[in-house]
Amino acid sequence: MASIESIAVTTEIERKNVLPVLNEIKHALNDLLNNASSRIIDIRSLPFGVEEEKQLVDYLGKGEISIELDALGKSEIMETRFKGVWLITHKTPDGAIASRYIEIAHVPEIVKTPKADIEDSISLLSESIPY
Repeated sequence: MASIESIAVTTEIERKNVLPVLNEIKHALNDLLNNASSRIIDIRSLPFGVEEEKQLVDYLGKGEISIELDALGKSEIMETRFKGVWLITHKTPDGAIASRYIEIAHVPEIVKTPKADIEDSISLLSESIPY
C-alpha cells in the first residue's frame, strides 16, 4: 500500500494562482498582436509556491528558440510553446535562480542590441578595416 506522501495532490489554490497568470498572458498576446505592445510578468513577485511556479513553467512548455547569455551569471531566454511568450531566467554565479520573468514580445528586450553598442561596433569596424 502506498503511503500518503507518495500520492500527488494538486490543490484548488494552486490552480487559482496559475490561471490568472495564463489569462494575463492571453490578454498580453492580444495586445502584442493588435497594438504591438509587449509586457513583462515578474513570476517571482507573484504569490506562488515553488510547485505553482513549476506548474506554470511546465504548462508553458518549450518552444523552438533558446538563447543563453553569460554576464554576471547565466541568463536563459526560452521561447515557450506559445509563440511570442518567452521565459527568461537569470541565475546567480553559483547557478541559483535570481529572477524569472515571462515576457510577451516579438523578441525579448534583453537580446536587442542597445544603440550605444552599435555605435561602438561602428567605431571598432572603422578602426579595424584596412583601407
